[in-house]
Amino acid sequence: MGLFSKIKDFLRGPIYRINREVLADYMNNEIQFSVENNLSACGEFYLSPSEGETEEHIIITNNDAPCKCPMESEKDFTGITIYANRSSYYDPEKDEIYRTVDEFIRFKLNEFPEWFIFRGETSDLDKYLIKE
Repeated sequence: MGLFSKIKDFLRGPIYRINREVLADYMNNEIQFSVENNLSACGEFYLSPSEGETEEHIIITNNDAPCKCPMESEKDFTGITIYANRSSYYDPEKDEIYRTVDEFIRFKLNEFPEWFIFRGETSDLDKYLIKE
């Protein structure tokens, strides 16, 4: 493996193998922390069925936190919004939108296996770590 590949892997973040229950707990804890601290950003991570497959970019926002909306399409949003896309940037006008963790897991992860890949920066999932 070349130096560039090693740097790229390092910057991608740690990889965890988790299931739906672990993901739901993680997402709900991130949302709760964001709501309690009045933060607009709840979380950002990537999911894929297995290593090497296309990743879904997931962003969770708390629309009730005091902040200016970056896009007109978010102006009337309230509560929590979960965005999913296959690109590395956030675009609420094109991303798939889910309003609850249960809805996200039921519909977005419908085709995922029981255990799947989570990539992101967190210490909450350390016991599921498979690659740093």
